[in-house]
Amino acid sequence: MAEAGAAICRDDNEKGALIFTGVTVTPLAGVSDLPLQKGTSDASWPAGISELSDGVKSLLNANLDVGDVGEAMGCGLAVFRAPESGRAFGALASGGAEGAGRVPDEFLGMMATAMGPLLDKAWRLDMLNNILDVAKNWITSFCDEGDRLAGVEWLPDVAASKSALELGIDGAGGGTLRVSFKEGKQPNSIMSKLLSITGEMLSEVKADIDARVMGDGMPDDWLPEGIKGLKLPPGKMAMAVLPSKLQKYIVNLIKKMPVKDLIGELKSYKNPPEAVLKVMQGVLLLLKRAKELKELPEWKNVQPEMKEQLVKDCIAFDASLKGNKKAWAESKKPTKGLSSDEVLKKGSAAVEIFMKWIETCRLVRKISQELREAAKAQSKGDADDKDDDEEEEEEEEEEEE
Repeated sequence: MAEAGAAICRDDNEKGALIFTGVTVTPLAGVSDLPLQKGTSDASWPAGISELSDGVKSLLNANLDVGDVGEAMGCGLAVFRAPESGRAFGALASGGAEGAGRVPDEFLGMMATAMGPLLDKAWRLDMLNNILDVAKNWITSFCDEGDRLAGVEWLPDVAASKSALELGIDGAGGGTLRVSFKEGKQPNSIMSKLLSITGEMLSEVKADIDARVMGDGMPDDWLPEGIKGLKLPPGKMAMAVLPSKLQKYIVNLIKKMPVKDLIGELKSYKNPPEAVLKVMQGVLLLLKRAKELKELPEWKNVQPEMKEQLVKDCIAFDASLKGNKKAWAESKKPTKGLSSDEVLKKGSAAVEIFMKWIETCRLVRKISQELREAAKAQSKGDADDKDDDEEEEEEEEEEEE
């Protein structure tokens, strides 16, 4: 695009961002002396870009049509709007210092009109695709008992049938998440319920995405406390949305279930089926009611903990927080190899709820750990890039001398 140009969009931390054609994304924090060192040519951008940032903000607040052109510091600015909502989220800029290299406004407007929907779509798909990857792995984890699952497939732009094995997601960019079982095999009632909940949560997340545009940030209820503030792109952070919503859904089921139904039956057992013992051992170990499994060898060691406080602790538990490595490891020991089929045959409604609670907690933990590792790796990568840039600058200075 002539000698200098960029797409300037809101990012999801409510700051401007410069997205250079074919290069990287550089934050625009409104600092008056922040230089633009990438994506420019001989014309170069003005050294102080806070005024350019202010120009973009003014353009976003103005009641302009798609492709209309404004101006700041001699640079042409054509607005981007989301095609569905019509809300502005950025602008296409052209021209360097004092407008050098600026293309005709009509051409700039045409380019912005064509690029806006593509940028908007990319922003939405980035989040949705990460959410769907988590959904597919989650469904595989609880539906593949007994080698019964054939596959989980995302079918973009395909409407779901009335089958409970097709999770439909409506709206632009939607489709169907199809779950297939091998011939002669079907999901049990726990699997079917978890599939139904997952489909409901996916539709809820998609509606949240549809209601937003680039720069709105993530809804307050999307992320658990343990990973808020991680320095990762919104699309990556979206991986935590489905696990968080699933856990909240199960917690709400626990809240609605009368305590006497949830705890009363368990408390009345003298010698319950092994599936009941294993699930409740897992719950108590995760809540650190015991440090090791060997402290809870029999039901007589577990039964005294079947009180209302146990329910309160489950409701308050945040699986996204760092630490508790030993508790997580010990909690897995009694439930290792325990199938939902066993729980259905020898358990109860209360045990089913607690099993779902454990499984959603583990999903939140897994994704939270992955995101913390990704943030750590990105931070190290950013530090390495900064060192490389400093070395290049030193080499250039030496060559000039």
